Amino acid sequence: MMHRRGTTACAALAVLVACALISEQAVLAGEVELTLVRYAARDTQVMEKYPDENFGTLPLIRVTSYHSGWEGGGDGRSRGLFAFDISGIPTQATVTGAHLELYQTDGIIYPDGFSVYAALGDWTEYGVNWDTQPDAGLYVGHLPNAILEYLVLDSTALASVAQQWIDGVRSNDGIKVQFVDEYHFGNPNGVRGDTFASRESMEWPHARLTLTVEVDAACLADLNGNGVVDQYDLGILLGWYGLGDGGDVDRDGDTDQNDLGILLSVYGQTCE
Repeated sequence: MMHRRGTTACAALAVLVACALISEQAVLAGEVELTLVRYAARDTQVMEKYPDENFGTLPLIRVTSYHSGWEGGGDGRSRGLFAFDISGIPTQATVTGAHLELYQTDGIIYPDGFSVYAALGDWTEYGVNWDTQPDAGLYVGHLPNAILEYLVLDSTALASVAQQWIDGVRSNDGIKVQFVDEYHFGNPNGVRGDTFASRESMEWPHARLTLTVEVDAACLADLNGNGVVDQYDLGILLGWYGLGDGGDVDRDGDTDQNDLGILLSVYGQTCE
């Protein structure tokens, strides 16, 4: 009986190896391209009219132009802050693309759109306000407007900023979003802008940042972090096969034949 069970286990492993070798994700050498989606880990708005108030618990984020009547009831300028969790991205990753999406919720469109900057300065979701907001750093692109859908920005500048976040040479303070021309109108009825869904929203999709990265396949497959892809990594992967993300080499959330294919293709290699 023990011999039969051992034979069955070996046969199952042989099937897994065969599937992995013909997998589209299997690589012969070098790097693996991954698409990683990160949703906002913190987001909020800051408002000129309420310079010492925090709005981190609100489900919507307003980004508007100046309202000259704000002292008499308008809201002045409003800006949005968004930061994304980049933990779990290998430090050896090379960012080749960044795709930012913010969901517009109010059904009213202004053609101006929004300016997106790398935020300069630490902030907390439930503590930041207009007076303590981080500065607008590097301009990373223009976010065109749309109605009740994701506004999309593909930006090489944002990819460069994300690379600096991963490399640890720039603090991950996220991004700052402002109306293109914050002084577009200077009359009491001239405020322009839109609202975006925050991560507290139960109705609308949340902000997300999709990064395309290239990573040394051996570094991905070194599951135990000892610097080499060996039998211990293979054992970890097989132990998690079909059960969760404990052996998830390609970071897609599952441990499957694609992960096994990558690991086998770099078996014996070192992560540098």
